[in-house]
Amino acid sequence: MKTESRSRRRGKKAPVYLEEIGDLGIGEALSPDQQRYHEDLFLGRYVKEDLIGMFRDAGIIDVLEAKGYNNLLFKLGRDDQFTSRIFVNFDRDSKDTRLIELVVKEASFRPREVFVKGFEWESLLILKIEWLALQDIKGEFSEKKPRLPGQIYPGLGLLRNIQDVLYRIAASSHKDAIMDIPEYYHSAFIYSHLYSFYSPVDSGRLKAMIRDLGGYRLADVSFAVSLGCLVNEITGLNESWVPSEQIYPISSSVKAYVESKAYKEIEKETADAVRYSIDWARYRYRLERGDADEI
Repeated sequence: MKTESRSRRRGKKAPVYLEEIGDLGIGEALSPDQQRYHEDLFLGRYVKEDLIGMFRDAGIIDVLEAKGYNNLLFKLGRDDQFTSRIFVNFDRDSKDTRLIELVVKEASFRPREVFVKGFEWESLLILKIEWLALQDIKGEFSEKKPRLPGQIYPGLGLLRNIQDVLYRIAASSHKDAIMDIPEYYHSAFIYSHLYSFYSPVDSGRLKAMIRDLGGYRLADVSFAVSLGCLVNEITGLNESWVPSEQIYPISSSVKAYVESKAYKEIEKETADAVRYSIDWARYRYRLERGDADEI
């Protein structure tokens, strides 16, 4: 998933290891009248009241109202036949009152690269998070809650609540997994409590970064990584953050994959083989230049 608030919507991120092979959703066999009807539904199945009920059950509405956001407005839309969005505003439908943006797509994927023998899926049914923004419009950044890359406003603290909604949607439609492609280090770190990288190699790298950089503020580390200040101590070279698929397993097959001995061995071997540090002098220089303001 993305950070909890974003400065602007960006392009959809392409999967690295999983190849999209087909859309899922309402088929072309529907009549024009049926297609027009389904265009008004979230993922072709849910009316607005259904989504409001899910948000309420997940505790999202209670949290928003406790923060002083009343008169909530829910708006559904479609980016295309298989991609749906929901926006939540307060008081009026405007960019400066936008609290939540969620865009998801249903699609079928197959591996471009197989890491563990026995898991050569022909097709995985995925709920892919194309975009997520959770932003506390009235909130302010502070020393205890500093800005993270990609944020204009602080987050709402609703990631687990949104995950409950996503799981309910994905499980009810028999998906194998939920997928996100984290744009920033902190996003991958936060989601690693629930999500696993499809690539055990990428998972091992993340674990090594958490191990070696866990003593520093998450905001500083994430900005440093985004600003090209991550150093591989083994090679002596700077490394960039390369987004790839994190998946939340739903089907027994995907759960077995991320819990398999072979996956864990690759993950551990990768983490053990690398050491990371931050070039703090370079980081301070880039901060002084104002480079972080562009992230």
